[in-house]
Amino acid sequence: MKRSFKLLCGNFEKVFIISSICAAALIIYFLPDNISFLNFFFLPVILAGYYVGIRLSVPGAVFCVCAVVFYTLVSPVELQRPQDTSQVVLFVITWGCFLVLAGALVGNQQEKIQREQLKLVRLNAEVSAAYEKLKNVRVEAVRTRMELEHELRENEKMFRLLFEQDSDAIIVFDTSLRSISDINDAVVRLYGFEREELIGNDLLMLMDEDNRESLCRAFKNSDPGNSFILLRQEHRRKNGTTVPVSCRGRIIEMNGRQHLFCSIWDITIKIHKEEEDALLQAQVLHSEKMASIGVLATGIAHEINNPMAFISSNLLTLEKYLKKIQQYFGFIVQTVEPGMPDELCGVLQEKKQNCKIDFVMQDAVDLVAESTSGAERIKKIVQDLRLFARSDSDEPESFDIHDYIENTINIIWNELKYKAQLQKNYGHVPAMVGFPQKLSQVVMNLLVNAAHAIENQGTITITTLSRDRDVYVSIADTGCGIAEKNLAKIFEPFFTTKEAGKGNGLGLSIASDIVTKKLKGTINVESRVGEGTTFTLRLPIDCSEPA
Repeated sequence: MKRSFKLLCGNFEKVFIISSICAAALIIYFLPDNISFLNFFFLPVILAGYYVGIRLSVPGAVFCVCAVVFYTLVSPVELQRPQDTSQVVLFVITWGCFLVLAGALVGNQQEKIQREQLKLVRLNAEVSAAYEKLKNVRVEAVRTRMELEHELRENEKMFRLLFEQDSDAIIVFDTSLRSISDINDAVVRLYGFEREELIGNDLLMLMDEDNRESLCRAFKNSDPGNSFILLRQEHRRKNGTTVPVSCRGRIIEMNGRQHLFCSIWDITIKIHKEEEDALLQAQVLHSEKMASIGVLATGIAHEINNPMAFISSNLLTLEKYLKKIQQYFGFIVQTVEPGMPDELCGVLQEKKQNCKIDFVMQDAVDLVAESTSGAERIKKIVQDLRLFARSDSDEPESFDIHDYIENTINIIWNELKYKAQLQKNYGHVPAMVGFPQKLSQVVMNLLVNAAHAIENQGTITITTLSRDRDVYVSIADTGCGIAEKNLAKIFEPFFTTKEAGKGNGLGLSIASDIVTKKLKGTINVESRVGEGTTFTLRLPIDCSEPA
């Protein structure tokens, strides 16, 4: 009973619809007007369609029309108010059954529709939930994307900032190492080109083919992700000058393509520092060598002076003895021989001629004189060597420049006498104040270089003169000369045109350093290939005076 009541309550809408249809059919039956009958006949169908939809009410309407037509054709009773009650009952039952069946049909369809609607509602809820979830995911994805894009933009800004403000010149090439993809401001400062002049242009604007080939080999031999470095390359500026650089490269991915990221920095200062260090070290070694030579020369001079003193003294004594012997023989010839028998005189004269006494006596005197002169020269060389090897004084001293030039010539005369005739054009030069040992070192270097420049016999000319408060010393040779392209390099450390083992390239560099820094002067060179070279020193008379 309870179940039937629940079923009735749960289907109240359906029961109400069916009851309304039965009541409408009963009322319609008693309508006298046929037209009204036909018009109101569709009222239940319309009412059913209102609740269950037009699509499901069409089959019910068709069924009702067919039933009425069938009843009209088979029923002998006219469509008017009936007199017989049983006929009314039969009509109501008949129509009620049809309408109940129609209502049931409509109700079943409605239940199906409701079930589908419930499914649609659940599906719609699921879809809505999925949509909301998808919407949330999309919102989260959009937010994440925006954050990533913002982070990417910030990283790009930071990278670009670092790229542009890096002190090293940074160039991005394509893999062919021909087209320049990007540069920073340091490239403009280093090479002198504008950005528009380099972007998209050939790398040969900045370097020659050999340097590009070395860069290309390093690029091909490197692994992705690993960097390589080239310690020394010569690149070309816009003004045509070259600049020594070091390069560090790495392969990177940009826009799906491989590029070479190359960082370049100027090593001019580094090279100059290395050259200065090497020159300083060479000068220290040279100074130590000169000091060692000085110590050795002093020792040798001391050892030579001792026996030379005996030799000189003995030669003087021997010269005196020879003069006495000459006097003795002269006395004999003048006094003894006239009183001797002719036979004995003839024997003595014959013996004297056979022994060439007159020649021996004269030649002995000459030999002693030459030996004495040689001993004096040895003594002078030793003195010059000791003077040259003397330790440099930290304070300027007064000296005669010609004396020190002569001392230097005596020391290296063996280097000069077989190669050249030496001409001296000494002018009137007052006493100078400076560092004579340093000046001697410079003059020695220039004279030795002049001798080496002469292949056969030539001439070396030394000229001195004073003008105003300066002294000029020129050393000219008739040697092979210096090529014009090398004139600007001859004072550079370690530059030499001599064969290996015949020069270290430090002589002129040290000489220039002494003249400009120690003696406060200048050194100039003029040369023509095949004609000769002239070095000119300009020195202040007093280097202790301010310039």
